[in-house]
Amino acid sequence: MQRDKPKRSPPAFALVGLLLLALATMGVGYGLWSQTLTIEGRVETGEVDARWATANCSEFYPWPQGGNPGEVEGKDVGSTQATVDPVDDHVLHVVVENGYPSYAVDCQVHFMVEGTIPVRIRGTTIVPGAGLTGCSLTGAQVKILSCNELTVEFWDGIGTQLHPGDGGASSLRIHVEQPAQEDSTYQFDVGVCFAQWNEGATAEECFLASP
Repeated sequence: MQRDKPKRSPPAFALVGLLLLALATMGVGYGLWSQTLTIEGRVETGEVDARWATANCSEFYPWPQGGNPGEVEGKDVGSTQATVDPVDDHVLHVVVENGYPSYAVDCQVHFMVEGTIPVRIRGTTIVPGAGLTGCSLTGAQVKILSCNELTVEFWDGIGTQLHPGDGGASSLRIHVEQPAQEDSTYQFDVGVCFAQWNEGATAEECFLASP
């Protein structure tokens, strides 16, 4: 009588292959469960803001060195007023009334930093307005507008750093020249540009970026 031969188990490598095939077949039916973590950021930027606060003007003589308050011989002829625009406090109006050749005045103009960012004075300018002719602008730390009818000097304080709540002052001096005409009105604008303290902007860049 012939005995049945014992059944041999398949080789181990064959079992591994079958297992991998089975897993691959089953894997296509699995769902992918996942989760994404999101970081939401919020940045609140500060504000660069300064405004004119006050201005006090007083006559002096002689021009340009000064040394004497008031007008020559104790006269009280001319008068100068500097006022902050009631609508836009970034604008300062300077009005000389009843001026005459050699009349000189010094206005101490004050500004306040009301923003939340420290600032530096990056540039100043004096722009001639109505009635002024033959004007040229020179100087760095002291801007000088020389016109036929007026000379205007402005101590600008470029590079000065101011913190929120700080105030600063500059000297604005005006001299009426000999060619000035009677019954005439002469106008000019003075601009001061502030930028955040850590920005090394030039005066031109500061004014171009300013609103």
